[in-house]
Amino acid sequence: MTEDLYTIDGVAEKAKVSRSTVCRWIHSGRMRSFKVGGTRRIPESAIAEFFAAGTVGGDAPVEATQDPRALARELGISLAAAKRQIAGVA
Repeated sequence: MTEDLYTIDGVAEKAKVSRSTVCRWIHSGRMRSFKVGGTRRIPESAIAEFFAAGTVGGDAPVEATQDPRALARELGISLAAAKRQIAGVA
């Protein structure tokens, strides 16, 4: 049986996040992928593993760090936004 493969755009659509978020997951090593020719592919099992590992909204780990600088780096957001997120302020 062959496993379904997704493009970055396909994962973004499935997860309801931006393409750049999926790229960030891949480049950080949090989501497995490989290249076929010049196109990156993500196996369906890698998507399932990623979400089974515990994510909130498909981006931040459930055990989100309380260090605002680390959170800002991980999510690619400003330090102020990271501080608001840790405080639970929208």
